[in-house]
Amino acid sequence: MCQGCINLNAAEPSELPELYQQAVAKLIEHGKKLLKHCTEMEDYYRSMGYCYHTSQLTRREAMADCPTHGPQLLNLEEAFDLDDPEDYHILFKPMETSITLLKEVISDAEHIPSNPPTPQLAELLTNSLQPKLHTAHITINNMRTYFNRINFYTTTLRSLTCQSSGTHSLNTNNETPWHHCKLNMRTGQWELESMAEEWTDYLNWVTCLPETQVWVRKGEDAKEIALRWLGRFVVVDLVLADIN
Repeated sequence: MCQGCINLNAAEPSELPELYQQAVAKLIEHGKKLLKHCTEMEDYYRSMGYCYHTSQLTRREAMADCPTHGPQLLNLEEAFDLDDPEDYHILFKPMETSITLLKEVISDAEHIPSNPPTPQLAELLTNSLQPKLHTAHITINNMRTYFNRINFYTTTLRSLTCQSSGTHSLNTNNETPWHHCKLNMRTGQWELESMAEEWTDYLNWVTCLPETQVWVRKGEDAKEIALRWLGRFVVVDLVLADIN
């Protein structure tokens, strides 16, 4: 059982009505916690993806030949080298399915009458709501484990690519950015100081994100969105909360 479920089989019959109400409240609380966690994981993914794509391509290529870091790089490429918006949804499909399931569970739980017959409530909890919540919990926890592993690989990548032996030189902050942008005061748009080989893969990744697709459908240019990210994005070292 997950943290959102109460064992209903160990209670005395006289305790069951109150216990069922507690179970419903706890189920709703944990379901909303899991939904919040999903949002945090999507933010987590964007921060890691930004770090991946703003690293030096030449240093990444050097990692590919390393017995230790080569497999890590393959995992990072699978997570962040996106060619089509559908690639994002394939990556996040388990979580997206769980979000739909959680919203259904929470809605059903919130619409339970205040004093339902005990047998019907027991049936609903034990055979429907709690199993669905538990399924979503397991899936989201697996995604959390996956992203924590990807974050470890991203951190390794950042340490290895911040070296002067790549294409780009170290700056005063001991970083090797290819992505310096400047704001064109005449046009009001961000521009790269110099076009770099990393740009194309980065642009593809930003274009595949769901929020970019929304703006593109409204007439925005994906290139301008990607440039704004380079000019404004702030990398935050996120720590995913424990959901167990």
